[in-house]
Amino acid sequence: MKFFLPKTAFCALFIAAALVPAAAAPSFSGLLDSKLTGALGDGRNFTFGIEEYLNLRMQAKIGAIAQVYGAFNFTAFAGQHALFAVPAPAKGDAGFVVGDNFASSIELERLYLQLAGDAFMLNAGLLRQAFGYGSVWSPADFLNPRNPLITDARPRAVLAVVGSYFPGDTSKIIAFAAAPKEPDNAGGQGVLGGLSAEKHWSIASIQGLYAYEVGKGGGLHRAGLSFKADVYAGLYADALWIFNPDDAASLDGLSAAAGFDYSFGTREPKPFFQALVVQAEYLYSGAESQTAAGRGGLYSKRHYLSAGVVYRATNYTAFTLSCLAGLEDGSVVPIAVFDQTLSQGLSFTMTAQFFPVLSGEFGREGKTAASLSVKLQARF
Repeated sequence: MKFFLPKTAFCALFIAAALVPAAAAPSFSGLLDSKLTGALGDGRNFTFGIEEYLNLRMQAKIGAIAQVYGAFNFTAFAGQHALFAVPAPAKGDAGFVVGDNFASSIELERLYLQLAGDAFMLNAGLLRQAFGYGSVWSPADFLNPRNPLITDARPRAVLAVVGSYFPGDTSKIIAFAAAPKEPDNAGGQGVLGGLSAEKHWSIASIQGLYAYEVGKGGGLHRAGLSFKADVYAGLYADALWIFNPDDAASLDGLSAAAGFDYSFGTREPKPFFQALVVQAEYLYSGAESQTAAGRGGLYSKRHYLSAGVVYRATNYTAFTLSCLAGLEDGSVVPIAVFDQTLSQGLSFTMTAQFFPVLSGEFGREGKTAASLSVKLQARF
């Protein structure tokens, strides 16, 4: 469920931020995406989508230790993007404006206050709190799970309070609490809180977390562990176990991912070769785990594999070929990406996805057979 901020409230927020006494003038930054997507269905029917997306970010200092952060998404879309983005029963409602040529929306993405000292930091508001070291899948990142099929998606935020304590330069302890996923839940069901700790060494890092979610009976317990190491290759592992004391089936609540990446690089850039990176990652998704479809996750099977290669010709040109596979049903999704930096702050990206298998979890049944999108992105 998305929350959309009215235009008047948006303007009032930025005016208020600029006029806050003792606050420095706010600074702005952002990115603008212009995207065109074409898709081909099984019946050779062609669909297209056009999207113009602006992410605008604001930062304002208040005194010596406080800062306010805000981020807003402005989107105009037509065709396929509008078909999936705008709820059919509520066109013109829920913050969407639908016209003859395009639909548009304004969305509040981030809005929080940060207090920072020498050994502590407190963030409170609508924010993003990441956990885990996974690359493609990261089961420990349960507050904002990612979808590897949507390569350019921005992670969702949560209403939360996060306190961080730094006992040393290489360690951190976090205490956090977050509101329920359903915003109209006023009874306290779904509120969660927990602790996380991480330690870093020269070649390795480890992170552990525990969270309790208020619910009927004993609620839900989550325990996570993440590890990464940079030895001959980059190694990482990420796991989260979810347990409901009142449900014996939750013994199958484990989701875990493990993978590696290895770079064949050169010390000096060559005319047609600078770096070649190979990567592979495996995911196990238990039937009652955080990643399982029954609990709001994406996956209905148990075993998945991702593999890919990145060919970086220069500092400005890169080709990526990757594939997601369901190991139990043989379904696959090849994804090809071409990235070209045109100038400072300006880049061009072309992304192609294919669904060669008809059935299975990654099959094209009910989906498009292939899609191609081109995007021009400007950062400022």
